[in-house]
Amino acid sequence: MGHVKPALINGEPLNRIVRHGNPQEAVSNRGNGHLQRLSEWAVFITNTDATVCSAGKPADVGRNDRRHAITATAWLTGKPTDGVTMAFYDWAQAAVPISISGLEEKKNRGEAKLIDLLETKTKQAEMGIQQFFAQRLLYGAGGSAIQTPYVSAMNGSTFVDPLPKHVAFDPTASLSVGNLNQLTYTWWRNQTSDLTTVSTFAGFLKKLRTLRNNCGKGPGGTPNLHLTSQGTEELYEAALAASHRNPSYARADIPFDNVAFFGKPVIWDEFMPDFGNGTVTQTKGTWLMLNTKFWGIKVDRDTNFTPTPFRTPENQDARTAHILWLGSVGTSNRRKNGVMGKIDETIAA
Repeated sequence: MGHVKPALINGEPLNRIVRHGNPQEAVSNRGNGHLQRLSEWAVFITNTDATVCSAGKPADVGRNDRRHAITATAWLTGKPTDGVTMAFYDWAQAAVPISISGLEEKKNRGEAKLIDLLETKTKQAEMGIQQFFAQRLLYGAGGSAIQTPYVSAMNGSTFVDPLPKHVAFDPTASLSVGNLNQLTYTWWRNQTSDLTTVSTFAGFLKKLRTLRNNCGKGPGGTPNLHLTSQGTEELYEAALAASHRNPSYARADIPFDNVAFFGKPVIWDEFMPDFGNGTVTQTKGTWLMLNTKFWGIKVDRDTNFTPTPFRTPENQDARTAHILWLGSVGTSNRRKNGVMGKIDETIAA
């Protein structure tokens, strides 16, 4: 199979919103660590126009087997490599409104007061879209349908494919990702690890290393972003603390200001679902390993959290604007990503 490296280049910042009529950094990353890391680790790319750009992505399933050694006078092969398979991901849209009633404007007359009102309204929109993305990217439709994209009850629109679909706990089940069924195409399966029988810190850490190494097989390196449930992150920190020896008699402290795994950030999120049991209810822990060379979010350049002008709807004493987003979530090599599920977060030694 041909090796095609996807262009995952950080274009516009992820989080854009209107503030006083201008795009400003908005979705506060303090409460959603994984959104912050996604923007920092350059998994976002921009397109010039979604109407002419396909959301297709070459499935990065192997390497070019036409490689060979040559001498100074040897003929070079020009035979093309076959086997490039396209994975297709649908474009999705999202919007959040900012509304200001005529009464609110009258109560907030004066430039300073109007700015206060806009700040409050912007913060409301900011918090709404922050939670929407965090939840729908992590667990889709919710409940026991975490592999199913969220569908709006208001208008029937479908949002992006969630992470439990891109990185499935059971990669052998019949599941189409990018229009390629992982049951049919064995090379289109992500890595997985079941921790049902693990009951010690040592066993937990060994499984983590094995999953990372499995994701690192072949070109492209190892995962560079780790997303977990809160209990799993605390379990990992406890496992590290158990092997830590404090060199100071004057101060007893565990120096884990930033928790990492092989130098890469480990981030927990309150919305992380239970991948192993396929539900948003966290009965067991989850550890997700992503390689952002092969997984990312593609956004339309002109609709990347872009504010619309304020308009006055007919028969209403109010003005309303929207923050619009158009994009797609996709992966080009599922084998470079992995998930660990059914983690016993009560392990104590």
